[in-house]
Amino acid sequence: MNERTGGGRVAAIYLTDAEGGAPRSRESARALQGAGLEGDRYEKRRGTFSKKKLDPGQQITLIESEAVEKVIADGVDIGQGRHRRNVETSGLRLNDLVGKTFQVGEATLLGHRLCHPCGYLAKKIGADMVSILENAGGLRAEIVSGGEIRVGDSIVI
Repeated sequence: MNERTGGGRVAAIYLTDAEGGAPRSRESARALQGAGLEGDRYEKRRGTFSKKKLDPGQQITLIESEAVEKVIADGVDIGQGRHRRNVETSGLRLNDLVGKTFQVGEATLLGHRLCHPCGYLAKKIGADMVSILENAGGLRAEIVSGGEIRVGDSIVI
């Protein structure tokens, strides 16, 4: 497998238990089919977008650690989960996973759409995240089959 189609890894996991809350780093999280990551704001229906019917593509969000590192190197601190995504990945191009099913640890996910940064993220960070993370904001996915996801787990297409 090459870096574009597989061979990626889970670099970090973040959960936020309430709308606007600070992300907490975790070594593992349980992906719940059709719901989200156990204990996360969206699984509990307490997230910013929870007031609307939960779209299956909002159950889990992923972002490339390479994109996070580039933004930090450019002077905007989105480290430690400040990017508001659940899972940081490495060695894999997430944009290529829209419409594809893939395995992350024990869980099976379906990539729904790109996770473009929004005005809410810009307010939280205090920078123009829409421009900064253009085409690198990550991926929104559905949890097709649940299971444990751990830092270091393989991502297989």
